[in-house]
Amino acid sequence: MNKFKVTIFILLAVIFVVFIGLPYATNFIGKNESVSPDNAEKQTLQKGEYIVGEDIKPGVYDFKVLKGDITYNSVQLSLGDKVLAQKLTEQEHIVVEGRGSVELSPAKFDPLTLKNDDQYIIDHSGNYKIGTQIPEGEYTLSYTVKGEKQNEKPFIQVLPEIRGDVLESFQFEKKENYNITLKSNYILEVHKSLFEEYDNVLIKLSPQ
Repeated sequence: MNKFKVTIFILLAVIFVVFIGLPYATNFIGKNESVSPDNAEKQTLQKGEYIVGEDIKPGVYDFKVLKGDITYNSVQLSLGDKVLAQKLTEQEHIVVEGRGSVELSPAKFDPLTLKNDDQYIIDHSGNYKIGTQIPEGEYTLSYTVKGEKQNEKPFIQVLPEIRGDVLESFQFEKKENYNITLKSNYILEVHKSLFEEYDNVLIKLSPQ
């Protein structure tokens, strides 16, 4: 193949990549830009099945139960319960069951306050942004139960982003506390349990 033919081949290859690949790249970027608290819209959901992008705008939401008892994607929630910073993406199905209603509002990512100068207390399941809500650093991770004990134990993960690949996970099956390193922009994903939001369970982070 002479130089002229090689040049033509390269030009055709570049044109193919630009025209074929650009729409996919644009679509991918657009979807990622749409999934943020800034694009989320406040609304109230009752029993039913909802499709993100049709019934709910993609975004990152705080959930709060306004009335009754509901089940949100298989997790039982009661009046006043919150699940924070839930990322909802295009074509995702959201299922709400039970008699009640839940409010979706743009995620606030409010900073946590150091309690008694020695602990950060997490009292809602959800996603917490390191560096914004919790300072980066070395911590002892533990939990406490007020009143009646629960058979189910908390489940906690460290992620590079909301719904990203799991970097570390902690289940409290064999230990009551763990040493944990939290880096800025990472996400601490907290589940008081996998099936119910227990009001009497508190997650504790003690700076080392």
